[in-house]
Amino acid sequence: MEQYNRIVNGTAYHEGTPQVVVDLIEAARQSDRQVRLRFEYGDRKTGEPWGDIESGFIGRSTGRVKIPLVIKTTRSTGGGGLLDHCLVRIEQKDEGSRTYREVFRHARYSRKTVA
Repeated sequence: MEQYNRIVNGTAYHEGTPQVVVDLIEAARQSDRQVRLRFEYGDRKTGEPWGDIESGFIGRSTGRVKIPLVIKTTRSTGGGGLLDHCLVRIEQKDEGSRTYREVFRHARYSRKTVA
């Protein structure tokens, strides 16, 4: 649990998570409006994406160490833990919007094209 020793507003984040990512996640979690995020995971050192993309709303676990969760719908009661320290790209879709806009990109992020 020492990896998740960074507590912001009662939510525990991995010590390697950039502050800009923490700020985006916390803003979405505490927002009065419904904010759907799309997360792309990858190598935090190289910025290379793994091909794993997940989307949903942000919740928080109820355990002793409260970590951010990805909640699939606004009616869901739980979800999987967000790998906040492995994010290389985040897109946001505001309530009522049909499209996502990029709000975070790792400095070395590059999407490889498969031929």
